[in-house]
Amino acid sequence: MTIRKVKGVWQAGYKDTYSLDCSLSPIIYAALKKFHDVLEERHSNGKCMGIPEGYMKNEEEWVTDSDIQDWLNDIKKMMYAFDPKAAPKIRDYNFSYPNMFKEENNGVCDFTCSNPEGRDAYHEAIKEYDVKVKEGLKLFGEKYQDLWW
Repeated sequence: MTIRKVKGVWQAGYKDTYSLDCSLSPIIYAALKKFHDVLEERHSNGKCMGIPEGYMKNEEEWVTDSDIQDWLNDIKKMMYAFDPKAAPKIRDYNFSYPNMFKEENNGVCDFTCSNPEGRDAYHEAIKEYDVKVKEGLKLFGEKYQDLWW
């Protein structure tokens, strides 16, 4: 990644543009993580912090611990969407396609799976991951202008 600040101007390299999600996700994740940690620290020290509209359950009273926890939990959901380590790892599901490229197949791929249960579990984990990522990205878009303290 070559995104950097040069003479006060942010610049991206040619290779950064190939997959902006891969280029930007680590940066956004790091910023959201620090933001979450700062808010958590400010809350535990009783310092003032902004909380977006819609998180106060009772507009007549002060912000409650529950309101703040809801906001912090939504920030965690946003973090998950950008976390490069959150995706399920295929190696954890113990399956392969051992006969895929065997010479005796005469150039025809054999997609017989060594562990269909592991493959199916991996596909389910990926579906669940995608749902959580979409939820976090949606929250990020909705709350983008509320990411301040």
